[in-house]
Amino acid sequence: MALYFASDVHLDDHRPELQTAFFAFLDAHQSDMQALYLLGDLFEYWIGDDYVSPHTLSIIRRLRSLTDSGVPVYLQHGNRDFLIGERFLGLTGARLIPEIHTVKIGDETAVLCHGDQLCTQDQQYQRARYWLRRPLVQWILKRLPRLMRIRTAERARRMSKAHQSNQQDSALDVTMDAVTQLMDRTQADVLIHGHTHQPAEHPMRDGKRRIVLGSWNDQGGVFLKTTPDAMTSIAFTL
Repeated sequence: MALYFASDVHLDDHRPELQTAFFAFLDAHQSDMQALYLLGDLFEYWIGDDYVSPHTLSIIRRLRSLTDSGVPVYLQHGNRDFLIGERFLGLTGARLIPEIHTVKIGDETAVLCHGDQLCTQDQQYQRARYWLRRPLVQWILKRLPRLMRIRTAERARRMSKAHQSNQQDSALDVTMDAVTQLMDRTQADVLIHGHTHQPAEHPMRDGKRRIVLGSWNDQGGVFLKTTPDAMTSIAFTL
């Protein structure tokens, strides 16, 4: 049995092929899952638990099937789906974990996060993130008319892509100062995160390392499989 980690699946009503890839991943590996950790951006965007499309309902049912089978599902908020709330968790049986979370893997301590909070050079994004994570702002967002929320989310997605295209790659990546501070604070041996869509394993000082998960597409995605003896990044393809 193994722990599985994935992020940035970006499930979207308009891209059913992503759901096909994600479901195929679950079908292929469920029998070996001790637990599944989804480290943010499971959805392309999430406007609130009160809106569930037929496409989303099938995802909820598949996750419920997974948790009902005895596989715990742990979920972190990402920058696209930070409005996932208690109703979604209740329907799926998933458990929300803090945006910084540690877990033991064998003799090592791993710290988990989505990764966007580590991109500290992108000050414009960090300012927006600060306000969007405020409880009062989220309370207001959830009470906007549904169509307005959908349009706002789609506009935010377009603005994000435009912002990224105007930034240097280094400004969109994590900064080593933020990484080092997080690992020192949590006394972690390994950092596992997503968000940057640049899957790789980066060695660090004192034998520590940083593992970056990849984004998903219609052909599959990158996930991390861990046992007490090994951590293996695997490219899952249909």
